[in-house]
Amino acid sequence: MPNPKTPIKKHRQAMGACVVQLPKNIADEVQIFPAGEFSVPIGSMLGTGPWRLNAAAATQLIATVAARKNDILVDYEHQSLTASQSGHKAPAAAWLKTGSLVWREGEGLFAVRPDWKAAAATLIEA
Repeated sequence: MPNPKTPIKKHRQAMGACVVQLPKNIADEVQIFPAGEFSVPIGSMLGTGPWRLNAAAATQLIATVAARKNDILVDYEHQSLTASQSGHKAPAAAWLKTGSLVWREGEGLFAVRPDWKAAAATLIEA
């Protein structure tokens, strides 16, 4: 049992995504990460890569996300990570349900049925 006088540490998790390809119908799914080894895009907020994603790591990530109480914010250009320093708003481009991530062997990690906001959907379609 934890000591009641010891403060509980809260850990903030961040997940950067590397959208590889948007499907013809963005309402269905979007690929978040490719399978295997890949480099992070220029301008990435954390890390330099290469990154690696396999079934075991994806399974762990899916479980971590599924245990969350809140949906996952998809923002523009990492704005949610820089808003406190820049003072700019970080509007949602989409929200991912906590149970929406799926692993496809040989393909990667996908989010099924993202909740795209109207402005983001318009930009993507354009």
